[in-house]
Amino acid sequence: MFMQLVRFAGVGGLATLVHVCVALLANSVFGLEGLAANFAGFIAAVLLSYFGHAKITFQAQADHTQHMPRFLFVSLVGLMTSSSVVWLITERMGQGFGLSMVLVAIAVPMASFVAMKFWVFAHHRRQIQPDWISIIVAVGLSIVFLLIYWSRPHHHDVAWYLVATQKMLEGAVLYVDVIEINPPLNFFLTIPAVLLSELPGISLANGQYLFVAFLSAGSLLWSGHILRDADILTPSHRALFLILAGIGVTAAAINNIAQREHLLVLLILPWLVGQLSSNIGPRSIAPALVAAIGICLKPHFLIFPILMLVRDIWRNRSLRPVIWPEYMSMLAIGVGYTLFVALVYPLYLSEIIPTGQVVYGVYGTEFSNVLHSIRIPVGIALVILVPNMIRPGQGSGVFALAVVAGLISYLAQGKGFLYHLVPLISFIIVAGFWVALTKQALWSARLLSAIAASFTCAIVFSFPFYDNNLKNDVVDVARDLRVTGPILTASPGLDAGPSAALDLGLDWASRYPAQWVYPGALEMRLRTDCATQLKLCDTIDDLLARNRQRMMDDLYAYEPELIAVSRYSLTRVTNFTHWIEFMQPHPEFGAFMSNYQLARTTKHHHFYLRAGRDVGAQ
Repeated sequence: MFMQLVRFAGVGGLATLVHVCVALLANSVFGLEGLAANFAGFIAAVLLSYFGHAKITFQAQADHTQHMPRFLFVSLVGLMTSSSVVWLITERMGQGFGLSMVLVAIAVPMASFVAMKFWVFAHHRRQIQPDWISIIVAVGLSIVFLLIYWSRPHHHDVAWYLVATQKMLEGAVLYVDVIEINPPLNFFLTIPAVLLSELPGISLANGQYLFVAFLSAGSLLWSGHILRDADILTPSHRALFLILAGIGVTAAAINNIAQREHLLVLLILPWLVGQLSSNIGPRSIAPALVAAIGICLKPHFLIFPILMLVRDIWRNRSLRPVIWPEYMSMLAIGVGYTLFVALVYPLYLSEIIPTGQVVYGVYGTEFSNVLHSIRIPVGIALVILVPNMIRPGQGSGVFALAVVAGLISYLAQGKGFLYHLVPLISFIIVAGFWVALTKQALWSARLLSAIAASFTCAIVFSFPFYDNNLKNDVVDVARDLRVTGPILTASPGLDAGPSAALDLGLDWASRYPAQWVYPGALEMRLRTDCATQLKLCDTIDDLLARNRQRMMDDLYAYEPELIAVSRYSLTRVTNFTHWIEFMQPHPEFGAFMSNYQLARTTKHHHFYLRAGRDVGAQ
C-alpha cells in the first residue's frame, strides 16, 4: 500500500502538474475562461494518467475493456469535481483562478487513488451487490429526520454559519468581511447547504437539513456496507443496529443539528465501524479520509485518532500502526489543511488566534459546572462498559474508546456548552446498542447495555427542539415594526443575532456573529497589571480600537434598519460595558446614532429604528 501511494504520488503528481500547467497556460496565454482552461488541462493529463497508473502505480494486468471505461468514469467525476471547485472559487467566491487550481491539485488526486485502487484497477471481478438493508434503513431514517426537522429553527451557531457562508459565496472575504473565531472548514462544509437552498422552495435552514439528511444517509449506508463485508452481525441484527445507531446519533444532537460535534459523529462513524472486525492489520483508507475531515473541524477531536492508534499499537504489540496508510492519510489531511489555512487565510493565524487567546476566556462557565454536566452521561457509560469488560463483545472496545474520546474532547474545551457533549452522548448510545447486539458479551451485560442506551435516548428526547427567547424577542419586534432592511443585534452573545436574521430572511449587518471581542478584551484589560505587562495592555488597547472601528465601518456599510441593543451582560465579566457605552468614544458614533430613535424596549433589548420609519405601537 505504501509503495502504491508513492508511485501514485509520482504519476499523479506528474499528471496533475500537466493538468495545472496546461490550464494556467490556456487561461493566461490563450485567454480561455476558467472552466474551458480547466477542461484543456484535463484532456492533456488523462491519457498520461491512465497508462501511468495502470503500468506503474497498480501494475494491473492489461484489460483495457474493463479498466479504461472505469478510469474514464472516475476521470469524468474528477473533472466535475475540479470544475465545481473552479466555479465555486472563481464565480461564486470571486477568488483567483490560481487558488482554485491549488484546491483541485489537493482534492482530486486523493479521491482518485481510492477509486482506482478499490475499483478501477482492482484485480478481482467480484460483483458488488447492493446492500438493500442499509439502503432502506438509511433512506427511511433520513426521510423521518426531514419530516421531523423541516422548517424548524437552527441553533444560533449553525444559523451564523449559514448566514456567513452565504456572504462568503457572494464575495465576502473570510476573516476580513466575516470575522469568526473558528477555522474555515465549517464554512466549507456549509457550502452544500447554501447551494441546496437555491433550489426552488428551499430555505437556507432547510438546505442545511437536506445536507444533514444526505450526510446521515451516507454515513449509515457506508457503515452498513462495512458491517456486511465484515460479517459480524446477522442481517437482522445489522439492520437493527443501524436503526438504533441512526436514532441515537440524531437524538444526541436533538437541538444541535449540524453543529460541528454532530458533523464529526456522522463523518467518523464509518471509520469506527471499520475497526470492529477482529482483523488487527491495516484497514481501508477511504473511511479514514472522510473521518479526517470531521476531525479537522476542531483540534480537540484529535483525541479520536490518537486513542485508536494507541489501541492498534497495543493489539499489534508494535509501533508499526503509526505508518499504516489510514493514519498516514489522516495525518496528510491534517497537515494539508493546516498548510491550506496558513497559505489561503493567513489572517486566521496572525490575527484571529491571537485575538481569541486574549478575549475568549470570559465565555463559558466555571469548570465545576463543566464537571457537573457529565455526571449522568458518565454514570450511564459505566453501566454499559464495566459489565462488558468481563467478557467483551467483539469490537466493543472501539466504541468504548470513542466514549472516552468524547469525554476528553468535552473536558478539553472546558466551556460547558451542551453541544460539546454530542460526541460523548452519541457514542454512549451507539456503544450500548452494539454491546446489546453482540453475542460474545454476557446476557446480563447485554441487557444492562440495552436498558442504559434506551434510557439515554429517552433523556435526550425529553429535551425540546432548539429555540431561544432572545432570538424570538428580536424576531417579534422586527415583524411588529415591519422591518425589511438589514438588522443588527448588538449583543455579547450569539443567541439573538444571525439566527433572527435567518428567521426573518433579512441581511445581517455585521462582519461579527456577535460582539464577542470587546467584552473579553475589556475584562482582560481589567485583570492585567499594566505597570508590569505594558505590552499586553498595548495589544488589548489596539484590539479594542480596531474592533470599535470595524463595527463603525459596518454601520456605515449596512446602515441597519433596526439595531437591537442587548440589555443583559455576561456572568463572568466583572464590570460589563454595554455596546452603546463602548462605541461612544468613536468620534462618528454619536452623529450616526442621531439618525435612529428608540422604538421599543423589552426585557432583553432596546430597539433603535432608523429615522423616517413608522415606529409602530409602543
